[in-house]
Amino acid sequence: MKTGVMKKKNYIISMILKSYSIIKKTLASLFLIFSLLNTINGQNYKFRHLGEDEGLHQSNVTSIIQDSIGFLWFGTEDGLYKYDGYNLKVFLSNPSDNYSLTDNFITTLLEDGNDIWIGTKNGLNKYSKQKNTFSRYLHNELDNNSINDNIIHKLIKDNNNRIWCGTEALNLYSRDNNNFIRIALPYNKSDPLTVPYVNSISEDSKGFLWISASNGLYKFDPANFEYLPFPFDKKLNEGFDSQSYYYFLEDSKQNYWIGSQTNGLFHIDNSKNKLYHFKHDPLNVYSISGNMINDIMIDVDNNLWISTTTGLSLLKS
Repeated sequence: MKTGVMKKKNYIISMILKSYSIIKKTLASLFLIFSLLNTINGQNYKFRHLGEDEGLHQSNVTSIIQDSIGFLWFGTEDGLYKYDGYNLKVFLSNPSDNYSLTDNFITTLLEDGNDIWIGTKNGLNKYSKQKNTFSRYLHNELDNNSINDNIIHKLIKDNNNRIWCGTEALNLYSRDNNNFIRIALPYNKSDPLTVPYVNSISEDSKGFLWISASNGLYKFDPANFEYLPFPFDKKLNEGFDSQSYYYFLEDSKQNYWIGSQTNGLFHIDNSKNKLYHFKHDPLNVYSISGNMINDIMIDVDNNLWISTTTGLSLLKS
């Protein structure tokens, strides 16, 4: 009788120990999961802020580049800032100094050798790192080789080391003559009275420039100075009420992604010769998150990320 009771007690104790071990392991697993969740949620990351105390007197930063030396340059709505990792130096427009910035509202930045190009709301500037001075490039109605307009929207340097500037036209900087060659934008047939302007400029894998303008998307051949047709160009530019295109992206398969201001995302599949149109559908949780595209990018895994005014969308490769 005693032997049976002892066996029963030992069995109960064994079960209690096993249960304790399971609970202990479960708690440890839960602790690990919560720790990982905290890490994923960014709890272990600490962001340093640059603001008024560090000398950044304008919180709206419009553009950022890092130059070949390592300095960071911040364009803001009220001045240009240079950051060496410790201190901020500000450059401002001075009406009495012709070697200062033409305007404090910075729109776009570009490094070119020892120079930094600065686009503003009122003129283009080139900062010489060696001389610590600015050269000014302003529109002159009497000079057809001056920049087309003083509102600078975009600066890029292509693979042939040419600098392109987007205003109400496409402007090519002539290094030999220190002036500009103007290339007018095409006028949209459905809205011929509106003067178009450049939103952004992109270069594809074949060296063609894609001009995202306020009245359409255009493909430009810089070798022959001519605009070229591309698949579905008429449908894109004339079939959607002269909408504004903001972003152009070429993927690894040489297909095109085009983000618009009001009409969602377009995809040209060159291999199938098809045009796809993606718009937000409130009844479809798998539709794109919004119709106003702010940016498009492809990550290292070839996933497509689309930034809109109402959320971020991901299209897996």
